[in-house]
Amino acid sequence: MTALLSAAAMTLASAPVEAPVAGPFRPFWQPLPVWDYWYLLLVPLCLGVSIVYKSIKCHRMRQVPKEAAVIFGMILAGMTFAGVVLLVLVRVMEKAR
Repeated sequence: MTALLSAAAMTLASAPVEAPVAGPFRPFWQPLPVWDYWYLLLVPLCLGVSIVYKSIKCHRMRQVPKEAAVIFGMILAGMTFAGVVLLVLVRVMEKAR
């Protein structure tokens, strides 16, 4: 068992990090290049969380779209507020340095 694990680790360690450009997408090995717009991924995440949460909590499914839209806005507003507060905190700390 140990030999199998060490062989697998050696194989993974020796695997090339960069895949060919025309090669297939390999999740976790070669992440998608979203570093320029990663903050926009918050929108579908919040939308999914709000729909799933309200689907579980609402008594009738007719209520879900309206209440999911409300909680979606609340989540985005809260995250935006937290981001602005942290940005201001970082700027203040930079000036204090």
